[in-house]
Amino acid sequence: STGTTRGTRMRTVIAGSRDITDTDRVCLLLDECPWTVTTVLSGKAPGVDTIGEHWADTKGVPVDPYPPDTTRYGVPVAFFIRNQVMAENAEALMLVWDGNSKGSRDMLERAKRQCLRIYEVILQGSVVRKIQHPRAAKPKSLWGFE
Repeated sequence: STGTTRGTRMRTVIAGSRDITDTDRVCLLLDECPWTVTTVLSGKAPGVDTIGEHWADTKGVPVDPYPPDTTRYGVPVAFFIRNQVMAENAEALMLVWDGNSKGSRDMLERAKRQCLRIYEVILQGSVVRKIQHPRAAKPKSLWGFE
């Protein structure tokens, strides 16, 4: 890699709204991801998560599934736990959502707290907003080591 953004390789959560179901549109947006996705972490939800898995399959990118354990934790707690575990095991988040979904907002906030690289796409009808969030530096630990 030449150090360019596109050359950066990252384990990436692909997540978003359940009611965004246009596979072709979402796959085109995923193709615009500003880094190279090495593994897709999927929360296994309908909509963008599932489309992200399809996209990964077509690109030969491995998928690491993170289904929520609703039997053990119940709804909605299992979804929040799943989002946290994905954030802790990823380097980046590619979020395609409607700007309103509670689950997507939770994933976004957890990704920010984990200092992930974030590319956010908000789809509202024909309006598309694309936001690249600056990656926050991981805070030093209280003891001065990682």
